Amino acid sequence: MKLGSIIFYKNISGIGSWLQRFILGIPYSHNSIYIGINELGRMEEFEANLEVGTTTFTDSVEHREVYPLDLPEDRIKKVLNQLINEFEERSYGYISWLAIFIRRCFELCGFNAKGWNILWGWGVHCSELIYYYFLYLAWEMKWKDLENFLYLYNPNTFHPGDVKDVINFLK
Repeated sequence: MKLGSIIFYKNISGIGSWLQRFILGIPYSHNSIYIGINELGRMEEFEANLEVGTTTFTDSVEHREVYPLDLPEDRIKKVLNQLINEFEERSYGYISWLAIFIRRCFELCGFNAKGWNILWGWGVHCSELIYYYFLYLAWEMKWKDLENFLYLYNPNTFHPGDVKDVINFLK
């Protein structure tokens, strides 16, 4: 697997995951970033779950999709270090899921609410972490188009479907 790849968790059993997928209308309920192999030979990912940090990655074709980014490894490392330095050990942003639910309700009523500031964030949730990863990559690579695309969203309500939209934008 390539350093800096985006990992989508899909069709995970459990009421929380099911609820997220149902509300968003997508198969994904979580995102993380692949950060390489540690000294013990374990594959690791950087993610926001109970706290933002590094966890062991175990691959499962049935429950994960991986999207590598075709960028120079030194640039990826620089951005990942910046991201880890800023977000590691922050608490999880549980309130963001309520904000995402409110955003989704407005979108189902026909509003474009992806940029709305709904219940500003306390903590960081998984897709919000990916938002900042993309933003730091945009700054590092001087990709103004990606930066402007990201500014259409509010990081506090950024969800796995939005991550997919950014990946499609990059193609």
